[in-house]
Amino acid sequence: MSNLIKLTFILSVLFYKLHGNTPENTLLGSYWVGIGVGHTSGDNFDSNGLSSGLNLPVHQNISLGVGVGIGSGDFDNLPTEFDTTSVSFSIAFHKLFKNDKVSFDPVIALSSGFGVVDYSNLVTYSPFFGYSTTSARYNIIPISLSIGSDIYFSDFFSIGTGIAANGYIDDDGLNIDSYFSYGID
Repeated sequence: MSNLIKLTFILSVLFYKLHGNTPENTLLGSYWVGIGVGHTSGDNFDSNGLSSGLNLPVHQNISLGVGVGIGSGDFDNLPTEFDTTSVSFSIAFHKLFKNDKVSFDPVIALSSGFGVVDYSNLVTYSPFFGYSTTSARYNIIPISLSIGSDIYFSDFFSIGTGIAANGYIDDDGLNIDSYFSYGID
């Protein structure tokens, strides 16, 4: 996995050197590499992750993204732990609208990829044998459709808003969840 992260970084520097930075564009229309660290707490689990992403504008209004991520977590009150590895690809369509005081960059994006979830000490129950632990591996294909806008007030302050429908295809078929995302940059 570390070789893939190194390759992503090298390619991003190469694209940056070949094409240069375009200050008239927003983050969606610029070349960039990002590294993220995250923590998630749910009702019955905690997880940590590390991710890296690369944005490549291929047109004034179209950007492609590539990302890789790794993570691990555990469930409350259970001995079950899990590790995740993922690769994602995205395409974003956006159009920058500017005036003297504020800029809007509405976007619609579609993303997918491939992920693997490894469970260890997975607790199972059988009426004949009772509780036992096992290991399992699930392959998933995440799917996401999102819309939103970045609102720029200056070079140093922006607000990003969005809403997304997320799902995944796994060994059991198609599962869809949705959530509202927001942020201040």
